[in-house]
Amino acid sequence: MLSKPSKNFLLLNVSLALITVLATALIFSEITAKKYITELQSSAGNVRATVKTLESDVELPLLDDPNATSSSRAADAKKIKNAIAACRAKINDLSAESSTLPSLTYAEYIGTFAVADTLKERSLHVINQTNDTLERYDETITFLEVYATSLEKSTKIMDEFNTINDFNDYAGRSNYFRQMSSDLQAEVDTLTAVKTPAELVAIKDSAIQTLQRLSTQINNLAHGMDVAIDDMIYGSVREIEASNAQLTALVEKDYSETISQLRVVQDIYDLNEKFDLILL
Repeated sequence: MLSKPSKNFLLLNVSLALITVLATALIFSEITAKKYITELQSSAGNVRATVKTLESDVELPLLDDPNATSSSRAADAKKIKNAIAACRAKINDLSAESSTLPSLTYAEYIGTFAVADTLKERSLHVINQTNDTLERYDETITFLEVYATSLEKSTKIMDEFNTINDFNDYAGRSNYFRQMSSDLQAEVDTLTAVKTPAELVAIKDSAIQTLQRLSTQINNLAHGMDVAIDDMIYGSVREIEASNAQLTALVEKDYSETISQLRVVQDIYDLNEKFDLILL
């Protein structure tokens, strides 16, 4: 008759079985974590490549030259928005990749899996920061293209106005000035409607006030031409000249100074460093 296994023998077998299960689980967690880290860092590297493109685009005339042509600004805006879209696509890939790490309670504080879990948390933080920066940057580029184009159109209107040497030559042609006034008002309406980043509200408001003033003053000039009162005509002209000087300052000084201080542009440069948290 076979003897009954001792209690110690049973405990030994159970212990060996548990050790085998634990070792298998740890090996699985190590393999899983290493694969996750490799793929996560590869995805993060792809995002960083698109961020470098965004950095180089900061030097484009749209963000540097207030006198760039409208066609140049449109091309710059398209190029930057394409770069933003490419970055967003890679961020979405990184977001999907970051979610693939399984939840292994027993391993979250052990070895490579603990590193992987930390990188996951870091990647989620960087993803949120990057998406926020891209959203603000996209909004900024849209605004700048509209703003600069509006100032360009307004400047052309005023350049035409400045070619007038003798307002007596325009007697009976008040509608010529009313059309100028109407065209300037159209630019006021355009600027009023465009969504504006907080950093750019001040220069937008200055432009609207200046263009609104010019539109009103030129309309007053048209009325002066109708009634043929010289004091009214030349009083309006002096006011227009003063407002036009403010428009010139907006184009030549305020635009450049504001762009150079934009926080969102600095945030684009800072994005690259944020991925150091993932690309150990």
